[in-house]
Amino acid sequence: MKRQREVSDKHTATAVVVNDDPTQLNVLSGLLRKGGINTTVFESAEAALSEMDSSCPPDLIVTDLYMPGIDGWRFCRLLRSPDYASFNRVPIMVVSATFAGEEASRITVDLGADVFMSSPVDGKCFLETAESLIRGERPTRRPAVLVVEDSETLAGVIKRTFEANGYRAEKALTGLEALKGFERGISGEPFDVAVIDYHLPDIQGDELLKEFRLKRPDTVCVMITSDARPDLALEWFEKGAAAYARKPFSPAYLVELCAGARRERALLRVKDILEERTRELRATEKRYREVFASIPDGVLVYDADGVILDANETMARRLDVPREDLAGRNVAEFVEPENAAGIKANIREILSGKSLVDEATYVSASGRTTQAEVHECSLSWGESDQVLLSISLDITDRKLADEEKGKLQAQFNQAQKMESVGRL
Repeated sequence: MKRQREVSDKHTATAVVVNDDPTQLNVLSGLLRKGGINTTVFESAEAALSEMDSSCPPDLIVTDLYMPGIDGWRFCRLLRSPDYASFNRVPIMVVSATFAGEEASRITVDLGADVFMSSPVDGKCFLETAESLIRGERPTRRPAVLVVEDSETLAGVIKRTFEANGYRAEKALTGLEALKGFERGISGEPFDVAVIDYHLPDIQGDELLKEFRLKRPDTVCVMITSDARPDLALEWFEKGAAAYARKPFSPAYLVELCAGARRERALLRVKDILEERTRELRATEKRYREVFASIPDGVLVYDADGVILDANETMARRLDVPREDLAGRNVAEFVEPENAAGIKANIREILSGKSLVDEATYVSASGRTTQAEVHECSLSWGESDQVLLSISLDITDRKLADEEKGKLQAQFNQAQKMESVGRL
């Protein structure tokens, strides 16, 4: 397994970067190094867990989210578990392209991490955030769990296990106590997880589940019971439970079950967001296509080599080529041979920031010619590529009319001249 240590003499602060993408490893560790932070990098969480020195933990851990083997989700939870107690208080920064906005904040809490940063990172912001975490500035709250269990002994064991794994936890021994506690929250903030026993002295756990789901749909509810009836799980899932566990169970297993359920809920939320954004993009693309298709002039989009990327129907008809077949062909194929060489010069000028207005003669696939007034400029295509936009107005009839007018003017001038000679 590849392991690399980068040392700086500026400061004694240390960081560990875990990412299976070599490019990301180099970028993130390079930024930390420039900030004077000694950095050790690992290509997997397994390597990091086996090689990090528990007697001298780093000042910061930066990890990716999706990695083969132990992924970032599990890695963060392990770092917050009693099994890796030496690293429980080490600040964690997660860097990933998967989440953004409010979802990123939720995922940060779910992971037990301190900061979530979208990739690709802004170098200055990344380094400033890393330095603030190393200084001890911890902006993110710990996840909160409400344990509803009528056995005070079991409720206490479960509560302590969650707290040992980085959660804030409260317990309730009755349904009424649970309802009041759930409404109140913890330190004025809502609970991220509720563990609900099915058999309570004053109310059935599934009724409590229903109330919790109505009040706060984002709270992950996990049912626990000693009842072995198979139909219960189906009923609970129908009412919104994220998971369930049958007694007796290990409290550590319950913590992992809740973490997995929260992860699944987070992924479902992301799926919903992606589906919504996909619908929005499709609607935007449809509007773009409608506008693109309705332009009466010919439109071409092509790259720096003159390769056509897109065209509207007007241009396709002008060139006698189906629109879907134009992509990939070169603009030079559709101009007179003596003008093809000038295309490259025009492209250089346009990509330098200039806009051009010129006249051109297009030659269609069938040999038909079209005189056009062409307006061209550059525009962004995708994240960074610059392409050329060409809008051309068919002026063939105008040119023919001008030629005919010129001929008539010449004939008139000749007749005038002949008449003057005759008078002499």
